[in-house]
Amino acid sequence: MTTGEVPASGEVLPLTFDQLATLRTGPDATLSQYLELDGPLDEDRLCRALRQTLTECGCLHTTFVLDGPEPGQIAGAAPAGPDIVDAMETEDPQHFVRAWIDDELVRPMDVTTGPLSVHVLFRLPHGRYGWFQRCHRLVNDEPGMTAIVRRTAETYESGDTGAPPASWPFVTPTVPLTSDARYRESDAWPEDRRYWEHLLAGAPDRQAPAGPVAAGENPRRVTVPADGRLLRLARRSGGGAAAVLLAAVAVYWQSLTDVDELVLGHREHGATTPVRCSLTTQLTFDALTRQVGLQLRRSRRHRFLAASDSGPADLWSVAGGIREPLGVERLGEGAVAVVEQWDAHGDAALGDDAFGGTVSVAVDERDGTWAIDVQGPGDAQRFAQVLAAVVGAPDVPLVGVGLLGVVERGVLVPVRGGVGVGGRVLAEILVGGVGDGGGVAVSCGGVELSYGELDVLSSRWARVLIGRGVGPEMVVAVGVGRSVELVVAVWAVAKSGAAFVPVDPGLPEVRVREIVVDSGAVVGLSVSGVVLPGVVEWLLVDDVSVVEGVSGAAVSDGDRVGRLVVGNAAYVMYTSGSSGRPKGVVVTHGGLANLAVEERVRFGVGRRSRVSHVASPSFDASVYEWLMAFSVGARLVVAPPGVFGGVVLSEWLAVEGVSHCFVTPSVLASLEPGGLGSVGVLVVAGEVLGPELVERWAPGRELFDAYGPTEVTVQATVSGALDPGGPVTVGGPGVGVEVVVLDSWLRPVPVGVVGELYVGVWGWRGGMWGGRG
Repeated sequence: MTTGEVPASGEVLPLTFDQLATLRTGPDATLSQYLELDGPLDEDRLCRALRQTLTECGCLHTTFVLDGPEPGQIAGAAPAGPDIVDAMETEDPQHFVRAWIDDELVRPMDVTTGPLSVHVLFRLPHGRYGWFQRCHRLVNDEPGMTAIVRRTAETYESGDTGAPPASWPFVTPTVPLTSDARYRESDAWPEDRRYWEHLLAGAPDRQAPAGPVAAGENPRRVTVPADGRLLRLARRSGGGAAAVLLAAVAVYWQSLTDVDELVLGHREHGATTPVRCSLTTQLTFDALTRQVGLQLRRSRRHRFLAASDSGPADLWSVAGGIREPLGVERLGEGAVAVVEQWDAHGDAALGDDAFGGTVSVAVDERDGTWAIDVQGPGDAQRFAQVLAAVVGAPDVPLVGVGLLGVVERGVLVPVRGGVGVGGRVLAEILVGGVGDGGGVAVSCGGVELSYGELDVLSSRWARVLIGRGVGPEMVVAVGVGRSVELVVAVWAVAKSGAAFVPVDPGLPEVRVREIVVDSGAVVGLSVSGVVLPGVVEWLLVDDVSVVEGVSGAAVSDGDRVGRLVVGNAAYVMYTSGSSGRPKGVVVTHGGLANLAVEERVRFGVGRRSRVSHVASPSFDASVYEWLMAFSVGARLVVAPPGVFGGVVLSEWLAVEGVSHCFVTPSVLASLEPGGLGSVGVLVVAGEVLGPELVERWAPGRELFDAYGPTEVTVQATVSGALDPGGPVTVGGPGVGVEVVVLDSWLRPVPVGVVGELYVGVWGWRGGMWGGRG
């Protein structure tokens, strides 16, 4: 605050430490307050008293210079006011006042031109008034707001607007500047600097939730009783109620951001200092309050040099402070009571969608309550829930404290997809679309096989494998590129009961050898002209002489070397090895039927559909394509070798009349829109799908975004059809899938809080093949 002799108009003064710190938080650091005035009042007398107070309060006369080598401040004229706004004739005066204030709270204040304070009196029914004041933090603070109210009340009561107060509440800008200069020359300056540099060494960057945190219908303000447990914690902490509040804010913010090392901003007596908190799963709230209390006691002995190199203001994750209530002031026969108070710091906006936030608590010891305001992510009710949990059980490890309420937990833990259809092995799913066998099952260039032909030929090859002792829990290497022969080989292995491991013939020989050996493959299937390491016997599926005279009848457990069940391995996929040696991921049959049902229902695949096969057989996206087509009797249209994207793929899709296509976002970005005229369903996965691709490709077709690690049978979640301009998400769990998002402490989190996705799949059993990982 500022008064006494105001500097000459036009004289540019430097900024104080506190002003420099405020300036660094951003141009929108304001403080606002709304008070209700009850009882009969003399409006003219009140306006004169307030104008006198504004004249005396020299800080409000100030504007700032920001275009020089160093920022400065200039004293000017006293602000005008108060403005009178008549709300009595409005349909709903309280709603009118709230709407007016909401508009004012987001209005920028230009610190170079002013005014930097606003004072408005609202005329309300029954002789009541509302008093709204808003000031920029460069010129005022919480104690200063209180001083303005009290000085106005004192002047109004005395009836003499010229009488000086018994104790002058204001100081001029030169007073804190002189104090700053003396402080810089004292021994305390370097000592304080060392203290804060040590405290903030290695402090984390400012953290905020990744997006808006769902707050439901809860209010942003709640009142909780300051009962004996809370007060005992405050005493034990050594830092009073502030330590309890800040510790609770740290627990709340850690739950929102999943960051264990936090630097909070603590406002006390108009100044803000950082408080560093280190949280662990086994730390108790009682221990955390003691940690914070000790730091508060130490910090109070060291002035925080916010404007120095001790630490930037943007380190602070959240501002948590205790606001002492304004005592009821008398205005004649009326009374003044604070109804609401707002505090905007830089990027901490007023609203539940803000990236940043403040938590303030008004402690009213007269009725033993804490009124909690939350500005920013989440809501007051959620913070109150955390506060109640930690105060109620201060000796319980913090890992047991979460953000979810009972209702949310019932919805989110876990989120379930459609009911699973039960297990079927891969061979049963593949032949499910055979029907009368007349439809085309697979085509590639000029070569095609009907479902009847594919069924018979693959059964013959399955019997060849069985004759060599191949069966469940064994692996067959498939060294065939995209082709009709690849489909025959996969069907054959599935019918034999073994698991297939795809091997790209184009890989270096040493890599192929590693995969075949590591997988334990007992035999391999390939085609003529492909040279593969001789670590296993390679049978050529294009050599018809091998299957001459072999029965093409359906293969059952009676033909196999062992019983085939859904818990057996269906296939093994090897990682790219980009982060080290490739690892084989085994996937059982358990989740395949659910995936096939999800594809049929969500994507509308039918017998007349033409499904593209563009994915490399070495990736599980190929399984996705096969199930989409074969489970319903659709045609699988195999892209020729070398066709993976660009104009060539666009032209091929158009020529083949593909109706259902699966690609990665990178491939999609390479395509020509004109080439997808026949594609009615486009499924994208494998990479992040950007909104620009949705804008480009969603019109005219259904575009879906899918996600899933190989380990959970290709797909875990999938979106509905995406709309241009709408949100781009990976949707929810598919049929037979359940998911839950947990933080790093393995606690479920609400919508809008970052965490890791944990997936459960009906009937799934798998992992790294051979126990590697």
